[in-house]
Order: sequence, then structure tokens, then C-alpha cells
Amino acid sequence: EKPFFLAIGLWHPHIPMFAPQKYFDLYPPERVRLPEVPGDDLDDLPQRAQEFAAARRAEHERIVREGKWRDAVRAYLASISFADAMVGHVVKALEASAHARNTVIVFWSDNGWHLGEKRHWHKSTLWERSTHVPLIFAGPGVGQAGKDRTQPVTLLDIYPTLLDLCNLPRRKDLDGESLA
Repeated sequence: EKPFFLAIGLWHPHIPMFAPQKYFDLYPPERVRLPEVPGDDLDDLPQRAQEFAAARRAEHERIVREGKWRDAVRAYLASISFADAMVGHVVKALEASAHARNTVIVFWSDNGWHLGEKRHWHKSTLWERSTHVPLIFAGPGVGQAGKDRTQPVTLLDIYPTLLDLCNLPRRKDLDGESLA
């Protein structure tokens, strides 16, 4: 009867990275490519950045030492495919509902993930791999649907964009800009 808000959070991809076997089967081990990691990749960093980069290096070193790097990358890929399938289920259910024509969907992630780049496994860096995340808007009011954008935006832009797409009053006390 009234407008509503529904938030759906997906665990994947986070450690432990598990998924049904059929998602692992999408990535045969022999076809999984490991990231290129030049030996001198961190040499141009200042001392403080070197220390920051080393803070969580033990996790990646352990994965490599145990011979599990390819398995870990494969688990990441399977987890992403599993999450993608779950998003597909939600969208399919929405499309079959009475709310499909008046629902705005926003899809984003909280961080990127290193798979050994910079000899790092995880998140929490200021390198591009960790700071770039997907941000997708779909639904009524979204112009040029399906078109990729290259301009930088921030996750602070989500709320002002939702205000515009839902025809709600704008607020001047917020950071971020409407992407509508």
C-alpha cells in the first residue's frame, strides 16, 4: 500500500569463501589465472607506505607458502559467481512482482579485494584494486540504462541519487551529489 525500502546484504565474497560446487566448476583449476605480481612492485613506495603494505602481508605469504594461491583465487571467483546468481534471483522475483515498474535498485560493494596483487590478500588498502567498487542504479528514472560510466563517483552519492529517483525533497546538509 505504501512505498517501502528493502536492503539485501550478501556475504560473498568474504572469508571463508564458500559456494555450492557448481560455482567452483565454472572455474577449472588449470584455467584460473593468478595476478601478475612484479618482484619490484612495491619498491617505489615511501617507507611509511612500505610499512602499511607489509602490515597484512603474512596472509598472502601463507597462502602462497601452502600452495593455495590458485585455490584461493578460484574460491573468490566462485563466491562472486554465487553472489551474482543470488542477485539474479532477487531481480527475477522483483520482475515477477507488482513492484517491478516502480522499484529502484542500487547495487554496490563496500570494497574491492586483492588476490595477491602488491603481495596483498584482502582489502583495506588505498590501491585502485581495493578502492574501486561497482555502483549500479536501475529502475524508473535511470537514464541511459546499461551504459558504463568512467567519471569518478563516491558511495556518498547513493543517498542524493535515491532522493532524486524517488522524487523526494533534496537535502543541502549532505555530502555527495545526485547521479540522476
